[in-house]
Amino acid sequence: MTNHVLTWEHERMPRPATGETPRRGPFRIEDSVWKPAVERATGDGLTMTDVVKAHLALYGRELPEGAPEADPWTVINFVVQHTGLQLRPGLDLDAAADACAEFLRALGVRATVDEAGKSS
Repeated sequence: MTNHVLTWEHERMPRPATGETPRRGPFRIEDSVWKPAVERATGDGLTMTDVVKAHLALYGRELPEGAPEADPWTVINFVVQHTGLQLRPGLDLDAAADACAEFLRALGVRATVDEAGKSS
């Protein structure tokens, strides 16, 4: 059996390097995103590997059967009613519902959706 070692040279970037965005591993992440994340991780006693692994695990996880459920629109209505948030023209409520659904998922709560695939 032959062991193969994967090195960065084997990685293919999806676009040509511009030299404008620093490379962090196989990713290009702007300083405005990277530096605050490093500062927070350092303050929390974590490495960036710890942070990336935790976020990738959360992003890719499947919720178990029987996970609690919630309707993202109910959460949005609750926030609007209890915080005095002002609805205004141009406010993208569908994007807010999608963000709320991701937040619920991060909490381990399954976001309910209707037959059209939108949050109900």
